[in-house]
Amino acid sequence: MPQQSIVKDGKNVPDQSHRAFPKAAKAWISKQPLGPPELDRAKNPHYTDDFRAEIACMHEAGVKVEPMADGEGYS
Repeated sequence: MPQQSIVKDGKNVPDQSHRAFPKAAKAWISKQPLGPPELDRAKNPHYTDDFRAEIACMHEAGVKVEPMADGEGYS
């Protein structure tokens, strides 16, 4: 059975309410690529400083972004 999808925020994403989703998610979780260690708080002791420096650099370049409270990204 093909995976069902929905459009969310303009992107085609898997329909997590579909009955096949839990089985499919379990199958692909081990195949997802690992993120770079620099973006992993547990592996990068300088994560918070790096994040602040990235935001400051963007501001200096005229890109106005607001950091998220949890430090996981910006808008």
